[in-house]
Amino acid sequence: MKALWNATVAVAFANLLALSGFVIYLIATDRLDLDRARQVRLLLTVTITEQKAAEAEAASKAQADVKAAEEAAKAARPPLTAAEKLAARVEATELDRERASRLRREVESLQQRLAADARKLAEERAALETDKAAFTSAVREANARAGDEQFQKSLGILSGLKPAAAKAMLLQIIEGGGLAPPLITASTRASSNLATVIAYLDAMDERPRAKIMAEFAKDDPALATRLLESLRTSGQVAQGPAPVPGTAAR
Repeated sequence: MKALWNATVAVAFANLLALSGFVIYLIATDRLDLDRARQVRLLLTVTITEQKAAEAEAASKAQADVKAAEEAAKAARPPLTAAEKLAARVEATELDRERASRLRREVESLQQRLAADARKLAEERAALETDKAAFTSAVREANARAGDEQFQKSLGILSGLKPAAAKAMLLQIIEGGGLAPPLITASTRASSNLATVIAYLDAMDERPRAKIMAEFAKDDPALATRLLESLRTSGQVAQGPAPVPGTAAR
């Protein structure tokens, strides 16, 4: 028992010597003095929870101080005079007027664009109705001419020509060489000329008509398709015709 006690005392004394040596080393290397020793003692005295609570309280107090300073500065600011209030009110009124004026201009511009679009649509619709009426009238006139003696003579000549020659004559009628009155509009003239050609093709026998259509298809497939569709609807009230396809492919 005495030996254990002696060993314990020896370990404690050794630790004390080591701690003393460490303190002497800190003092000798200018790392520790009396003030720092007091700070270390105070730091170890306060718990971590207490330290965090103190820091939070200090931050809250700082925020309260800032807010109080702002309120004090606001309270110390002199009140606006009547002239200043009137100037601020006038400035706000001018801004409101400018915004209202800009909005009114935007609305007027939109209304003008809508009105222009409506006028354009009305004009296009009127032109479409005019073309539709002209084409319908031309088809009826062409059908009426189909029973005319002179029409039958012309039909006999076309049927007796070679397909290429007959196609050339019909193409000349389409392009403006028909007998349509000279004072009608260009759209009505085109409708009348096309209706005349359709009447000739419709009155022909199947064989010469097929050969002439083959000539059209060879040189201008778009025009051949137009003629074929018009033949299919021959005698019906057609919709407003599209412009006759050009013959640039010839």
